[in-house]
Amino acid sequence: MSDKAEIDRLVHKVSIKECKSTARPYGAPEGRQRLTAKQTAFVSNVAKGMSVIDAYINSYDCSPNTSRRNISVSANKLSKTPKIVREINSIRKTEQALNIHNHAETRKLVVEELFKHAMESDNENIKVKSLHLLGQATGLFVERVEQTTTISTDRLKSELEQSLDQLKH
Repeated sequence: MSDKAEIDRLVHKVSIKECKSTARPYGAPEGRQRLTAKQTAFVSNVAKGMSVIDAYINSYDCSPNTSRRNISVSANKLSKTPKIVREINSIRKTEQALNIHNHAETRKLVVEELFKHAMESDNENIKVKSLHLLGQATGLFVERVEQTTTISTDRLKSELEQSLDQLKH
């Protein structure tokens, strides 16, 4: 089993235990209407990216004889329940806020490390490259593209005369 698969398995196992003990999906704020352990597991699975059908199968005791149609109907009905919708949206909003925070933290860490390399490195090439990347990260260096067009003096003179004629009329 790969490390990622093992980590996912352990996280799922821990989150199910946490769901059963708190009856609140992982990441959901306190004070909400209590969900059953199965509803909580369903919400957590959907919030993690599972389809509602897979989350339902994973969270509820579906026998192998249960038809796919019945599972689909039950999963969709459950996913439209107001308290379930509210909990899923709450978790997704929390995750979005964390992602924004993580992006800002990552940017801060990168800039700090570049600054440290620029100031403390004994290698001049590393200093210059670090300063260059810092400049790019802070917007000091903006790439400009210059275009030059060659126009003959006769053509320029004729275009100017046409423009002047248009202004007179």
